Amino acid sequence: MEYKLYNIIQGDTLESIAKKNKISIDEMLDFHNRNSGMMQQFFAEPIPVHISEIRIPLEQKKNEEDLIDYDLITKYRCEQTVVTKLNGIPTNTATTKREFQLKKIIKEDNLFIEIKILDNIIEMNPAQYQEAINLVSELDNIKCDGIILKVNNITGGIKKVNNHQEIIEKWKNHRNLLESKYGFIRDAKSKESIGKFIDTAGKQIENEKALIDDLKMKMFFEVIFNKYLVNATDKMDEYSRNVYSQLFEGEIVELKIKQDLLRESEDQILVRKVSSINEATKSSANLEEKYDEKFKPILKYKFSEYNASYRERVVYNDKINLPEEGEVTMIEEVKNNIQLLVNYNFRKIE
Repeated sequence: MEYKLYNIIQGDTLESIAKKNKISIDEMLDFHNRNSGMMQQFFAEPIPVHISEIRIPLEQKKNEEDLIDYDLITKYRCEQTVVTKLNGIPTNTATTKREFQLKKIIKEDNLFIEIKILDNIIEMNPAQYQEAINLVSELDNIKCDGIILKVNNITGGIKKVNNHQEIIEKWKNHRNLLESKYGFIRDAKSKESIGKFIDTAGKQIENEKALIDDLKMKMFFEVIFNKYLVNATDKMDEYSRNVYSQLFEGEIVELKIKQDLLRESEDQILVRKVSSINEATKSSANLEEKYDEKFKPILKYKFSEYNASYRERVVYNDKINLPEEGEVTMIEEVKNNIQLLVNYNFRKIE
């Protein structure tokens, strides 16, 4: 801890010095004696004649990140399976198992959520895609592990990344490791792909708004950061949610979510959420063009109709305004041609 040196003048007493510096005598003596040699220590009045100064601790400036008033600490286990089917035949499967620690923090009438990743296990079948999945997993660790998020008190959404600079520094160190790890690559196309991955990740992490937008689209953050988190009066209303297309890179799909209350008790409610998309998206010329480029050479069949659906059943605890458990099913497809099925289960374990 930082301190200042107070020069003792004639007439000073331990009581008067403590009063001038707005500190108790016990705190002042304890700090000074812990930071001074034996011959410079105080034990009682009067002040020894050979001591001319006393060490006074400086009040530490509190950063917004220094959040200490923990309201609740809990853990969640989340398991996700993603299956891709071409022409009805499964071609690859990714299984993710994660354990998160969540700290709910109240500070000066503001709500903050701190997230830590305690376990992050991803397996890919076929194994040839494992390295690519590991790259994405490592990136999620940079973005999500140890992140502190300020909550919008009205919407329950993410308002600010409190320790954004810390996340950026973690990314810079990781970027250096990536550039070193893949520096040997000579193939122009592979080198370009790695470079593009690193550049895209950097832009997403270093821009706070882009990072928040990315977090919003992650399943765990979607089930935590919503109006239930702040117990908003309109928490059961219909709403919109944007999701990244996993079939067509760079595309964002808007889902309209309708909610139904299935069961309620004194402390908990069971809610069902079902989505729909607009008709224009189903026959999007842009998606058809991307389909023709990426999938038609493999499947041969022409573009039919695009669809994306989201279904969720979740139990919310009204006492702590957090989910207890839930299941999410998400399907993205070009009808009869290609389908991506996501099944996500989560439960609070502490």
